Amino acid sequence: SVSAFLLNRSSDLSLSELPDEEYDDILRRLMESKLPTIKANSDYERRGKLFRYLLGRGFEMSDIERLIDSEF
Repeated sequence: SVSAFLLNRSSDLSLSELPDEEYDDILRRLMESKLPTIKANSDYERRGKLFRYLLGRGFEMSDIERLIDSEF
């Protein structure tokens, strides 16, 4: 699972230190796993909840927006 993967990473390695491809892969997998669990009345609300969730996990706003726009 994504959570187990993140826990197994070195504790002194931050998301910003990951190679871009690995960073995007982790972000994409978190998005894909979280999206089905979000309860929302509209796509706009669902997107906002996903955005806030990923920001809370330490991902950069521009990276989240780029992947949400390209993936969903």
